[in-house]
Amino acid sequence: MEDFEQYLEQNYFTKQYDNLTKNLADKKILLYGAGKFFNYIYERYDLSKFNIIGIADKKFRNEKFYKSYPVKYIKNCNDSDFDVMLVALQDYKSVVDDFSKKFASKKIIPLVKQYFLNHIQFLLTRHCNMNCVACSHFATISDKEFYSFETFSKDLRRIKEICPEVKSFAFVGGEPLLNKDISKMLELTRDLFPSSYMDIISNGLLVKSMTEDFWKTLEKTGTTINITAYPILENKHKEIEEYIKSKNVNGQIYCSENLINHNLKFFKRFNIDAKSDKKEAWEKCFSKNCHTLYNGYFGGCYFPSVADIANNVFNLDIDYKSSLINIHDENVTLDDILDLCENPQEICKYCDTELEHVDWYRITEKPFKMSDFFVRQKP
Repeated sequence: MEDFEQYLEQNYFTKQYDNLTKNLADKKILLYGAGKFFNYIYERYDLSKFNIIGIADKKFRNEKFYKSYPVKYIKNCNDSDFDVMLVALQDYKSVVDDFSKKFASKKIIPLVKQYFLNHIQFLLTRHCNMNCVACSHFATISDKEFYSFETFSKDLRRIKEICPEVKSFAFVGGEPLLNKDISKMLELTRDLFPSSYMDIISNGLLVKSMTEDFWKTLEKTGTTINITAYPILENKHKEIEEYIKSKNVNGQIYCSENLINHNLKFFKRFNIDAKSDKKEAWEKCFSKNCHTLYNGYFGGCYFPSVADIANNVFNLDIDYKSSLINIHDENVTLDDILDLCENPQEICKYCDTELEHVDWYRITEKPFKMSDFFVRQKP
């Protein structure tokens, strides 16, 4: 059996349950989810404190009742049938998103909200040694900027205070292997988060120049290194993978069919006019789970952590500060961070909903052109 007890404990469900029963006392509740997770809760908690008018689940066919609750079929439900839907699933986010669209006037919330973060990525550098056109981190146009170990240590310890459990960490850039303190950062992360998955995302140019101490740290901390497949290394993929393997470290070249030929496509995704619908942009965004920490500030994705680079180089005024949280503000809680991660932010207005693909190449000389990084402006 899945360890539901541990899951409920780590998410403070007893406290959540008390709050929900108080806040929803006068609401008509439709439950969604009738699997093992719901059954576990049903057997251990008094759900009669909720005014439950029915339960729905995609597995139901012709049932009329389940656990004494009337069975409801979503296709037959409308906004007038209930006030709040409680989603009794562990993996609830996509279901909540889908039903929030279908029942736009209703509150769709999880029965057990996750009180941990699935992922944080650290920008170990904001500059890079690849200098790609259309780099969405603006690393090509950044000055040399490193995440110092002193600041990283302070930030990581603060994250541990706010959120004792983080499922995975990624060490990115820019190019993370440029940061001379990367080994110390990996060791500290593993000390504070002993069960979290950790990986480095690198362009691979420096892999064979890294020290033996670096590789021993990866092996000791169980850190994976993933290399993005750029054309400049296309004849060395197997060699790099074998080299990583020889260090007793897990790693791979990750790519798609589009990434392994000379026609590698990058894409421009940001506009400068902030005219995108932020909700639509957020819903379509494939980076909204790339929660990013850099120099004491946490963003729902990486864009607010790098937008100032574009502002400085191209004299823009992208509003990024409102989409960041200062984690060292003593009033900041995990609820604040989860809210940031789970909802559209003002900076989403700068994310175009249609990507503009461009052929990949390395920018080798200045001046930098705004058109190399931002989509064509619509008339």
